[in-house]
Amino acid sequence: MYIPADRAAWRARTDGNEPDVWRWHQVLRFQRDGAEGLPALAQGQKGLALVGFASDEGVVRNLGRVGAAEGPQALRQFCAGMPVHFDAERHLLADLGTIACHNQDLDQAHAELGLQLAAAQAKGYFTLVFGGGHEVTYGQWLGLRPGLRAGQGVGIVNFDAHYDLRDLADGQHHSGNSFTAIAQDCQADGRAFAYAALGIQRTGNTRRLFNRADELGVHTVMAEEMGGAALGQVSDELAQWLRSHNPQMLTIDMDLFSASLAPGVSAPNAIGILPGPGTMRLLRQVLACPSLRSADIAELNPRYDVDNRTARLGAAIAFEVAAACLA
Repeated sequence: MYIPADRAAWRARTDGNEPDVWRWHQVLRFQRDGAEGLPALAQGQKGLALVGFASDEGVVRNLGRVGAAEGPQALRQFCAGMPVHFDAERHLLADLGTIACHNQDLDQAHAELGLQLAAAQAKGYFTLVFGGGHEVTYGQWLGLRPGLRAGQGVGIVNFDAHYDLRDLADGQHHSGNSFTAIAQDCQADGRAFAYAALGIQRTGNTRRLFNRADELGVHTVMAEEMGGAALGQVSDELAQWLRSHNPQMLTIDMDLFSASLAPGVSAPNAIGILPGPGTMRLLRQVLACPSLRSADIAELNPRYDVDNRTARLGAAIAFEVAAACLA
């Protein structure tokens, strides 16, 4: 179900009307008709289109904590006051509205999200989805898929404690099997499937999932390698992977981070990583890829978010995405 963009979700302070004090809420375009009404980008112009995905149906199916459907509005709230560090007089930042999962029909919600993303990408916009459970990533894939050439390989980077390569039993999607579903689609399309998973925790993945990742050739970075002495080698190996696979999709699951800093998620991570310089270095490496066309921020659950810590962290990540694609 489509819900038009609403200015009420974007409330923040205003320091003035001069461009050097603008914040996101002052430059954002509000689309009441989704991607259909997005203006075409002029030559040299860039655009970032935001879409909410208000769903935790996949989390429910995966026995997680309910509440991720409220994530898009929380992310909007804390992105509203972000300072504008891009040329907002030339480049465009737009909110296309929200796709909500209605009557537990996740397949329909995925399809509707895919249509919005595909239409925005066809007009040249980078798309960023505010989730929602991690089932959002399959909808992101449905948006990317129509724009790929026949036989073109797919590259995906996932910052996450989990592989999300669980079985796709009876074709039922949930928050733990998006990458299984995408891999199966790629096989059906005759496409190479390249997947990099950064931040993987042994406590969050069974031996079968590690074996499946090996079978699929997943580029794995363990959580303990995301900082410290190993970071240089990890960064070099990631750079090589990015050059080889030209990824088009990025997803960031907020349960990557320590529960002390990101308590508001569907599956809290007791020994998650810290969002320090090492993590940001790797994220910026991915965001610098010219092939990248879309991203999502998944699993924010405001019902459990102490002091809005997780929402603030998610908004900071959204800021990084905007800084990269609107530079």
